Amino acid sequence: MAVPRSRILDLMKVQCRIFSTIFNPANERLGNKILRQRLRGPALAAYYPRRVATFKDLKALYPDAEMYDTEEEDRLEHIQISKSRGKGAPKKKRTAAGEMRSYVDVACGTDMLTTGQRALARARSGNGTHERAVPRPLQSCKMEV
Repeated sequence: MAVPRSRILDLMKVQCRIFSTIFNPANERLGNKILRQRLRGPALAAYYPRRVATFKDLKALYPDAEMYDTEEEDRLEHIQISKSRGKGAPKKKRTAAGEMRSYVDVACGTDMLTTGQRALARARSGNGTHERAVPRPLQSCKMEV
């Protein structure tokens, strides 16, 4: 003799109420296992030691006081020496990262030139702005080097 499903569900509801569990007859993944775990935030925050005042903080608090940071001076000197040997950091790009190259640069083959050479090529081709949507023909992009 089979027991009706509604009766089994009623029994499960009562069982969940008694034992303080979640009633989930469809066996869906609700994430209760994760939610029952204790929070990790306080433990992670206490892992690192508290931040103490640094030399930069003192310099920001007292800008009029003359202070000498030997570590910063050593760092700047090291950067200057490496730049003089040609080992410094590369120069930053002048254009925005998401900006596309203009049609004139690609059509004229000037996409590998320096900024000054590119400006000269644009001036000679008559397209100094990015307003044109169609590139000029290659005949107008003659460059004298």
